[in-house]
Amino acid sequence: MKPVKMRIKLVDKDKIFDLRGKYDPETRIAIAKRNPFDKTPLKFQVDPTHIYYEGRKKVCYVDNATRASRSIHSDAPIDQKAATTLNLLIDQAFWKGIMEKRKISAMTAIALLLAGVGIYTILVTMLRAAGINV
Repeated sequence: MKPVKMRIKLVDKDKIFDLRGKYDPETRIAIAKRNPFDKTPLKFQVDPTHIYYEGRKKVCYVDNATRASRSIHSDAPIDQKAATTLNLLIDQAFWKGIMEKRKISAMTAIALLLAGVGIYTILVTMLRAAGINV
């Protein structure tokens, strides 16, 4: 079989680099370069079950330390507390309630602006009295 073009997401500690490479299904090795001008390509061992589709492109996540592919899904049971927290954070009504709590009235805003103008006026007056023309 001929090599297949694919995207390789290189996971290096807390960074993810996006590489373009070719995957050979017979040898299960993917070859990629960090940039087009590199002389030595990077080779990775890729498990065919770790190849995913993002849109129409094939993608594989590879660990830089082991130079082997990694699975991005888990068969572990779902943590209900974490799932509930995430559902709450993406709920629009939750964020709307938070925003309405933070709103201030127009009169309060005008009073704060006028207080700021008053402080500015006092500072300018003190500086002019000290001989500094602002």
